[in-house]
Amino acid sequence: MIALGNRLPLLVVALIPVAAVVAELRQSWMLGVSVMGFAVVVPTLVDGFRAGSPASVTVTRDLPSSVVMGSSSTIGWNVVNQADRRRSIRIADDFAPSLGAERRAHLRLPALGVGDVQIPFVPTRRGLFTPSRITVRVDGPWGQIGRASCRERV
Repeated sequence: MIALGNRLPLLVVALIPVAAVVAELRQSWMLGVSVMGFAVVVPTLVDGFRAGSPASVTVTRDLPSSVVMGSSSTIGWNVVNQADRRRSIRIADDFAPSLGAERRAHLRLPALGVGDVQIPFVPTRRGLFTPSRITVRVDGPWGQIGRASCRERV
């Protein structure tokens, strides 16, 4: 799955004046639009190819076996970058809202690096809690686009 990054709209806005100047110099709005499209699409494709596969990221979840309602505990994620270069990795878990936990984390791991994330939580209702899916996203080096995958039973 392809996921757009936060910097892509900034690139488009930054290239509008460049396209306007090219269009004015050549007296052709079509050329200006073509230059802008080329200047946005090519770096985005390069960033997407350089993002790497989310399959090269291993995530294990550490959950407490039981927690009393209203008391505090922690959930842990252990993230391993198995690639040979630095990665910007985002993870999102399918925690129930009543768990009271932040369900997203962002890590920047070096090549073959390991990162641990500890999330405190305080459950606000009773019941069985069994998260099953986790989404792993690897952003490209320029942050324009990324590749994501969902995994069952981590």
